[in-house]
Amino acid sequence: MVARWWWVWATTNWQRQLILRPGGGEVSTLAYGPNGEQLVSGGADGKVTVWDSASGEQIVQVEIANQPLRRVSLSPDGQRLVAVAEHAAWVWEASSGKRIRSFPEPLASPPTNQIFALFADDTGEHFATVDTQGRCVLWSTNGLPRPLITIQGTQPASVRRAFFSPDSHLVMNAGEDNTARLWEVATGTERLAINDRVLQTAFDADGSTMVTLGAESWVSVWDLVKRRRLKVLRGHNRMVKSIAVSRDGRLVATGDEAGAVKIWSASPGRDLGEEDLWQNAAAYSPDGQRIVSGAYCRGWIVRSSRSGRTLLRVHSANEMILGIAVSPDGQRIVTGGSHKTAK
Repeated sequence: MVARWWWVWATTNWQRQLILRPGGGEVSTLAYGPNGEQLVSGGADGKVTVWDSASGEQIVQVEIANQPLRRVSLSPDGQRLVAVAEHAAWVWEASSGKRIRSFPEPLASPPTNQIFALFADDTGEHFATVDTQGRCVLWSTNGLPRPLITIQGTQPASVRRAFFSPDSHLVMNAGEDNTARLWEVATGTERLAINDRVLQTAFDADGSTMVTLGAESWVSVWDLVKRRRLKVLRGHNRMVKSIAVSRDGRLVATGDEAGAVKIWSASPGRDLGEEDLWQNAAAYSPDGQRIVSGAYCRGWIVRSSRSGRTLLRVHSANEMILGIAVSPDGQRIVTGGSHKTAK
């Protein structure tokens, strides 16, 4: 049996601390809790595991049969565990594994067979569904599920994606009609309209800076307070595949299909560093001082986000890096891949 793995590394001495093995299938996603004391992993087999990030002890494990998971998270207060698959999502008590809700719910929200894609915020209280007609509906589950906003694209079946800000105050919808719109979750007020086919979106911690990746590999930085585009980042020779922004919104990382990872200042627009690595996953440390990027069958590296200098390089010729996370205190890095364990 091919293993799946997660490793936990200390950033003070770069020593491997833990190897976590959830069991079952491929581990595809992970996230730290708000205080860094808990780590959540989710798998292609529908298993969600909460770990003590210091000892590696398993706190709770829940499983949804035949539901490959795209994302897991812990709520900002650490009380709720959220897991999202392609057409459904679930929320549990993080300490006991008791289910709080699932979405969609029978009779109170859209049937699963009408959902093309589903997205959730980290609180487990707001969901966005894209139906087979291309409409995007934002739902609140404070009580019975109720629709807050219904968004129709300019063309039939055009809306395809939704992205929540970390504080759950904003949601971006994007589609195939070269339009994307940013909304306030609480009021349903439109904050920003973008004439571009947005493929990915990243927010800083307080939702004041947003980075978008467009279909033509245009990476744009947006000031959401002034509601304007600050700049367009150009410099890749190949198609850009991933983006990341530091928690304070000062730094942006972009990675292309040829392996180049570039680090930019979000305001003046300078290219701070580049690494020839076939990049698959990336994450900033909370203070923005380091960026970790991983690769298909090549390993992963830690670099200074200011100078671009390589601080650590770990080679892994036969293992695919599927995910990377940095603890909130910046003291631990988790890398995961195709060996069914976490390290």
